[in-house]
Amino acid sequence: MLIKALCDYSALQENKTPAGYCEQAVHFEILLTPQGKIAAINDLRVSRIIPLKNKKTKTVYDPVMEQLPVRTQKPGIDKNTIEHRPLYIFGLNYDKGTLTPTDATNKAAKSHKCFCEWNEKFFENIDSPICKAYLNFLRTWEPEQETQNPHLLALGKE
Repeated sequence: MLIKALCDYSALQENKTPAGYCEQAVHFEILLTPQGKIAAINDLRVSRIIPLKNKKTKTVYDPVMEQLPVRTQKPGIDKNTIEHRPLYIFGLNYDKGTLTPTDATNKAAKSHKCFCEWNEKFFENIDSPICKAYLNFLRTWEPEQETQNPHLLALGKE
């Protein structure tokens, strides 16, 4: 009885999200060079066929769920470690086939600046090739210079 209870408890712990983390839907992964340039953006979504009326089907693409640090829940622009929102990461808006760093409220620029400042402080003393590539991205990405970035344009509204 006690051994069974311990096994059940152990199985529950294996499926539990650690404190400070939450399940987050992730659609794409950004692959960086050591210099912090985008090498590729991989689609992580899993396709699924759903039945429709008249024996037709439709393919939908579901994001994968990853454990990421818990995000703040307050409204407005705020800092988060390991951001997943494109506006924060790239500082660009996608509108009718074009990428632009400008908008009426300047939210793209503010969001990207907040993202970069917070993550640069967080990662600056971590000595790892992945973290160094990430830092290089934060320090060298200029939204104004990336409005024709082929990796981002290829994704379109995604």
